[in-house]
Amino acid sequence: MKVNSIKGKYIAILTQYFYPDLPGTAKIARDLAVGFAKYGCTVNVYTGTPAYSVANDTSNQLLTDEIRVKRSYSPNLSRSGNFSRLLNTFLVAVSISFRLFWEKNNIIIVDSTSPFLLSIVPWIRLIKKTPYIVIIHDVYPEIAIKLGVIPKKSILAYIWRTIYKIVYRLSSKIVVLGPHMGEIVSRDFDQKTKDKIAVIPNWADESIVKASPIYKEQLKKQFGFENLFIVIYSGNMGLTHDIETILKSAEKLKENRKILYLLIGGGGQYDSSIKFIADKGLGNVKILPYQPEDIFPKYLACSDVSLVTLAQGMQGLSVPSKIYSSLAAGLPIIGILDGLSEVANIIHEGECGYVCKPGDVDTLVDSIQSLYFDECKVEKMSVNARREFDKKYSREIGVNKHVNLVKSVLSENI
Repeated sequence: MKVNSIKGKYIAILTQYFYPDLPGTAKIARDLAVGFAKYGCTVNVYTGTPAYSVANDTSNQLLTDEIRVKRSYSPNLSRSGNFSRLLNTFLVAVSISFRLFWEKNNIIIVDSTSPFLLSIVPWIRLIKKTPYIVIIHDVYPEIAIKLGVIPKKSILAYIWRTIYKIVYRLSSKIVVLGPHMGEIVSRDFDQKTKDKIAVIPNWADESIVKASPIYKEQLKKQFGFENLFIVIYSGNMGLTHDIETILKSAEKLKENRKILYLLIGGGGQYDSSIKFIADKGLGNVKILPYQPEDIFPKYLACSDVSLVTLAQGMQGLSVPSKIYSSLAAGLPIIGILDGLSEVANIIHEGECGYVCKPGDVDTLVDSIQSLYFDECKVEKMSVNARREFDKKYSREIGVNKHVNLVKSVLSENI
């Protein structure tokens, strides 16, 4: 029986981060909740306390009458240590698991922000027969292995992979952000599990607009960036991102007082970045924590070029969400990442920027200077970036793909 409507269905979203938290995955989860609510669903969001936002509400929240935000306690220990991060996610998952067993949901959507949340959904499937969809933002345990957190042939890696194989095998659908990620995730799958994979890129808010020259200059004046060429990096400064190459390029360009690096975000390399900037006396770098949603788009709008990074070996394992907001803002993009990554494909296909290898400081410097000295090239790439966003990466396009996926799963489970 085909399901043409999901009206009246109860949809659970399991995620470690949710509104008002600030990471890109939190915004994706919120957009999904709002999207399903518009189709007449009741959305139960199971999540932890905000880790990046000043808000720390552990009570049940109603984002709207149709969206019930159910927060579980986590101590929000320092994110610089692996043990503290795992403890945060474990405590959230334990609390959520009890709720899921007792509360009604027709389908579960779980993302990869927590290995423990992924681990509990097969049990819900087996006991309550509730189908679930997995959204993979980051590929684990491969990322942990690449970063040297765990050895490739360790018992922990074996257990982790085994659990995830069960998670994927019992899922109804597996969402990956691009074809390369799909290849990596599915390389050990049987054909039946491979057939569950759906490629749905993430997105940005289409209300982010390409700033007019007049508005851009007004914002630059407002922020104290008047007559400066702004190179922005925004978002996670975690270990999967090549922040070092950005900082070293800033060191090489520090004598050019017309180029300003604007770093906005947080994560494992945030404090070390502040130290590097201070030690090297980089007056051409301004670093800020995550900014509120009403302020951040203004920083994007006053920028001239956006940097998107992935550390060496991370291609196919993650797709930085800043690529989508940069496209929406109509910014030329310099990707500091492998040429085979999803982001590199977006840049090449959209003809909206440059790609340089992680660690290649000289090529990054050359790319920035090429744009700094060529306004026509900046404008052409800017127009191309926004065009690529409108065609493929708007919120409406992404959410509708997820809605259709849920309809197909519910059709199969009637």
